[in-house]
Amino acid sequence: MTSYCCRLCGSASGETFLDLGTVPLANSLLKPDAAADDEPRHALRVWICRDCLLVQLESSVAPEQIFSDYVYFSSMSPQTLARSERYVDCVCARLGLTSCSQVVEIGSNDGYLLRFFRQRGIPVLGIEPAANIARAAEAIGVPTKVAFFNAETALSLRDRYSADLIIANNVFAHVPDINNFVRGLTLLLKPGGTVHIEVPHLLRLIDELEFDTIYHEHVFYFSLLSVEAALSRQGLLVYDLELLPTHGGSIRVHAAHQSAGRAPSRNVLRVRQAEHDAGLNRVETYCGLSPAVAAAKMKLTGFFSTAAREGKTIAGYSASAKGISLLNYVGVEARFVDYVVDRSPHKQGLRLPGTHLPIYPPERVFETRPDYLLILSWNIKDEVMDQMSAIRAWGGKFVIPIPKLTILP
Repeated sequence: MTSYCCRLCGSASGETFLDLGTVPLANSLLKPDAAADDEPRHALRVWICRDCLLVQLESSVAPEQIFSDYVYFSSMSPQTLARSERYVDCVCARLGLTSCSQVVEIGSNDGYLLRFFRQRGIPVLGIEPAANIARAAEAIGVPTKVAFFNAETALSLRDRYSADLIIANNVFAHVPDINNFVRGLTLLLKPGGTVHIEVPHLLRLIDELEFDTIYHEHVFYFSLLSVEAALSRQGLLVYDLELLPTHGGSIRVHAAHQSAGRAPSRNVLRVRQAEHDAGLNRVETYCGLSPAVAAAKMKLTGFFSTAAREGKTIAGYSASAKGISLLNYVGVEARFVDYVVDRSPHKQGLRLPGTHLPIYPPERVFETRPDYLLILSWNIKDEVMDQMSAIRAWGGKFVIPIPKLTILP
């Protein structure tokens, strides 16, 4: 019998509603000569706290095992860079940021975002636990502290870096000690400052069946309801919200100190109502996800089996965490997919965990001319299809696995 303990409220009352098996860490890419029997695997089960309704993994892996030497470099995506520059333009205008302001980004990666504040002459600090990626940020002039963010880190920085704006893009879900993390936000944020937290939206995960976004890096799966619960415990209030297309559908919450007295915007009220209407305030809603995921798995398995029987060849695009999660859950074997390609030179030459598929540069596709290109980073499918449009010359087709199996010419 599972023993529950909510990482946010401490409740022992929960319900496991999805079991994705025992799988390797999604971003633990392997060296070419790695032995299959040496690969550690971890249970991947999702449960919901009945008291605060926070969706979380039953067990988590120590962040040091995942993030100390990381392989994802945000700047490799032109789409990410363009989106980041637009964000900086908007937020500087909205908050009136100047050379007298201070911006801090948690999980700042390779400086993909803070570089655009620097170009405007706005002081920045990145906080990034992966030393190899922090070095890349420093190389382009983005000052970066190598650390995991928590209350202790905030206390060590606030005399010099007390922030007008703190950005936490796709990092809030990664931190097992969520209360310590939010306490750090409260300590580092100036009295009139703003926190922007971007997370994949649980409502979209359920609606679009985005089960491949569940992997060990993501300890939590947030609704607005649960984000507000986490922030309010440490004196922060969500006063505005944006709906974003990133990662299959995300929310960016704007939060401030409760003492600032800001009223929730219509956007906040609208999303609260949408979540209520969808039943995210009821545990029973979540229990319908498991059979839907199992049905999606059967469809994908059927596609791979049929393609193999017909002698069709398949290559994968993107050695992304979500792609690795999907391949391992579906149980894709090397006889179904020949290899994957990825634009990042940091991943090329390695192998995917679990499936051990080799990773090549995208040019490999044009050398081998597969019948199907499986887009594992389906959230950027338009960008990928544009980059790889030449596969149509030999009749190659694109396969989009999520939210439902789709084959496009």
